[in-house]
Amino acid sequence: MLGNFYKYFVKDYKKALKCYQKAYELCQNLDLCGLELVDCLLHEKENEIAFNVLKKANEEIENCKWASLRLGIIHLKKGDCNEAIRLFYNVIRNDPNDSNMWECLADAYLNRGSLTASLKSFNKAIELNPDSIYAAYQ
Repeated sequence: MLGNFYKYFVKDYKKALKCYQKAYELCQNLDLCGLELVDCLLHEKENEIAFNVLKKANEEIENCKWASLRLGIIHLKKGDCNEAIRLFYNVIRNDPNDSNMWECLADAYLNRGSLTASLKSFNKAIELNPDSIYAAYQ
């Protein structure tokens, strides 16, 4: 909560980062804490540390959706589409009704050049969320 105060009200990311790091050290199963920690690390341009936190969480916490999503996005930005697809697909296997994850998977397929797989994934995202403008546009 103290980290949230510094981040959202005081707008002091350095103090927020220290609070999130301490909270995450005490209990790594706190999804929101890990999520906020990684977001602060990325905001402070600590990309390598954020990547390591995500990788460790993804390996050690079963079905760690927040870590897999962010790690997949990082891999997608780096151009490693196959690893992004693997990460997104693992999340979908555990939560097949998440339309946002289907959109991420579709984007990864699209970036890899797998147009048919991308189209099927965007269609699945639309099926789950008919109001998705992004998926319909793609």
